[in-house]
Amino acid sequence: MAGQTTWNKITVAAGTDPWNFVPDNKKAFDAAGVYFQVANDAERTGLAALAPGGVLPVPTMVFQTNTKRWMTWDGAVWSVPGNPYHAEFSGPIGTTVGGSGEGPGTLVLESKPMDSSFVEVSGSGALKVLKAGKYSGSFMVLPTTSPGTSSVEVTIPGSKIGIAVGGDYGGKEIFCQFGPRYLAANTVISFVLVTTNSVTYGSYVTISKED
Repeated sequence: MAGQTTWNKITVAAGTDPWNFVPDNKKAFDAAGVYFQVANDAERTGLAALAPGGVLPVPTMVFQTNTKRWMTWDGAVWSVPGNPYHAEFSGPIGTTVGGSGEGPGTLVLESKPMDSSFVEVSGSGALKVLKAGKYSGSFMVLPTTSPGTSSVEVTIPGSKIGIAVGGDYGGKEIFCQFGPRYLAANTVISFVLVTTNSVTYGSYVTISKED
């Protein structure tokens, strides 16, 4: 299909073009710039292999359902549109019987911010904000089995900035939002899960600087 390009940049057949239904429709949809949703980081990362020529168009925008955020691909990194100070991390948590609290292992950066100078991993289960400002984010754990009575906590030295407590969630996510709250430069934020059952979790942390 030689085609023509419409006002919204979709390639369609011209009146004189021979028509080949499957490849021509595929070309039209590939050019459409459609917004679509992905379930998680792995599905988002795997998009490139599905794109024409194995390369994602710039920009590509998706809605990621597990974090409930729009994400934009700029040819190098995924980021939250309009916010250069946003990062996402993940890490495993192992807990023991009796309600003892555990933090994630060393958090791993999953979504690189456009400006990476605002936060860094600080030991096990903690992040350090490098610039003073107003911060918010979330801490989510994903049980593989029943955690029993459980809670997740987000703390800075001397105070809790977020807490969520629940009963037996039976395999559902446990989610805690924190902020917006002003934090001084070099403040360390730690993340803790407390359960009455011995289970292993994955965790997911998002953090944004809002000013």
